[in-house]
Amino acid sequence: MYRAVRRTNVFGDVDELVIGMRLDGGHELTVAVQIDHNMLSSVADTGVVPNPIDETLARVAESSSDTHVSEMRLADARVWIEDALTKPTLAPETDTWPLYRALVQWLVGRLPEGGEHRSPAGEWEPNEERCDRFFATSSAAPFTDSSHRELLLELFETGTGDPLRWSAGRVERAIGGTPYCEDSISLEIALDAPDLLRAFIPYAHAQSGIRDELTSRTLAMVDALRSSYKREVLRQAKYWGLDDAV
Repeated sequence: MYRAVRRTNVFGDVDELVIGMRLDGGHELTVAVQIDHNMLSSVADTGVVPNPIDETLARVAESSSDTHVSEMRLADARVWIEDALTKPTLAPETDTWPLYRALVQWLVGRLPEGGEHRSPAGEWEPNEERCDRFFATSSAAPFTDSSHRELLLELFETGTGDPLRWSAGRVERAIGGTPYCEDSISLEIALDAPDLLRAFIPYAHAQSGIRDELTSRTLAMVDALRSSYKREVLRQAKYWGLDDAV
């Protein structure tokens, strides 16, 4: 193993760690491990090609966009992949994963030790401060209850935990599954989650520089899930006898 590269999509919800290695006889092999942070930062897929890493990265760059590429230490790659392998596998099976699990484990065991773990997203600024700035804008005008702030802080904890980057996949996992809200958030406020996200996401993406086309795709997912989310929240409220809170 002689080189490790991290490829991250603009939303930060998927890291692909690409590792170049030389086998006996001089043969080159490139192994890519995809880590999905919307899936508890577990391994979602792998890829193996019998080509040098430089050639592989150049070919992928021709067909990919909105991706940041950076060098990383081999020891860091080991720690990241080791951590991902310990997480529950929530992603659906692919043609290569978990088929290549043994290969990935063999690879990791030959990488140097002493690496650093992935830093949590958004740790450089408290989420409370981000909330304060958003609720001071006109976009937040419809959301006047103090619990709206609590709801937004809860939504920040979904997916990657980065408040400023929202992919369609993250939205789907935030409001497309079984809705959950803290006991302190009333049913009336919980029902506002899709509308609150729809107001916040354009503001967030303007801060993080995500282009409008990608923002539109994310908002389309919010719109697609809005009705089903509200139905599920009301169904759960009725089940628990809370529907008289509205």
